[in-house]
Amino acid sequence: MEIREIFSIVEGFFREVFPLNRGDKLILGVSGGPDSVFMLDVLYRVLFKDEGIDLIVAHYNHAQRPDADEDEAFVRDLARESYGLEFVSDRLSSDLPKGLGLEAALRRVRYGFFKDICRSYNARAVSLAHNMDDQAETVLLNLLRGSGMQGLKAMLPKSSRDGITIIRPIMRISRYQIEDYIREKSLPYRIDSSNFSMDFMRNKIRHELLPFLAEHYNPRIKERLFSLANIMAQDYDFIYNVSSQVLKNIVVFAKDGELFLSRTAMESLQESIARQVFRLVVWRLKGDLNRIDFRHYEEFARMMRTWPNGSRLDLPGDVSVEKKARGYRFFLREGKTNERQW
Repeated sequence: MEIREIFSIVEGFFREVFPLNRGDKLILGVSGGPDSVFMLDVLYRVLFKDEGIDLIVAHYNHAQRPDADEDEAFVRDLARESYGLEFVSDRLSSDLPKGLGLEAALRRVRYGFFKDICRSYNARAVSLAHNMDDQAETVLLNLLRGSGMQGLKAMLPKSSRDGITIIRPIMRISRYQIEDYIREKSLPYRIDSSNFSMDFMRNKIRHELLPFLAEHYNPRIKERLFSLANIMAQDYDFIYNVSSQVLKNIVVFAKDGELFLSRTAMESLQESIARQVFRLVVWRLKGDLNRIDFRHYEEFARMMRTWPNGSRLDLPGDVSVEKKARGYRFFLREGKTNERQW
């Protein structure tokens, strides 16, 4: 792929998916690795030089490796000296969130940093450097974890997280195309040694499973998984929108930490809609779907079919369901509350 084709793909993203106006601000999440350096260089040329978009380079220092400070210094110098862009960073200085694996906990604090920076600069969005290979890896990772349609849609080109917009403008570009671009332009970058550790499932997928599938089953497996994610995203959007409207129609009453659904209406729903309604209720109550998977809906489905009135199902994350004569009472246990309101 020639450089002008890469620019055309990125320009198409900002024309069709996330239009910007001159003077808008965009936060670039740059780790210093080849993908984020590629994104920085391309967006600098496509947006900053040609369109007058203000770019702010943001780097979060996870402080998990001996050379983490060197990565931060590299990105700072790259942003300021090579591109003349504003640079902002932060460093992990407190305990990680409890109840999460290391990767998930680091992701949460990193996104919290991006949220703060995005709001302080009044930026339109945070741009991340996920590419086609990352998407393929995410699809396989979620598949192996037993995810349904929501997991198979993987990452979206544009999404919302904690009130900020996340964009992924280079998602249609593969890793080998990124590497070709970097070689041709002699761009400097840093290598994160943890990307080669087989202690992480994603690295096993990247270095073992995907190459095996490409060699023995389909040399275009990454493109096929990327296409699958796009199809799942479109189908999921349809089911989500329908289910959201259904949920509004079957709520008998709602208050902070509690939702009561009509039993007759809930038990008459088509299976895929009922499953999504169940997930929406849990998400509305506890603010996420961590540790909630297909088997939890299956247990709720058994409750609807065979459990007697007065029975109770306890779900992960302090959410419970009680079966009543006229409905299903979903509530947070032990007086828990959540910032999300109905």
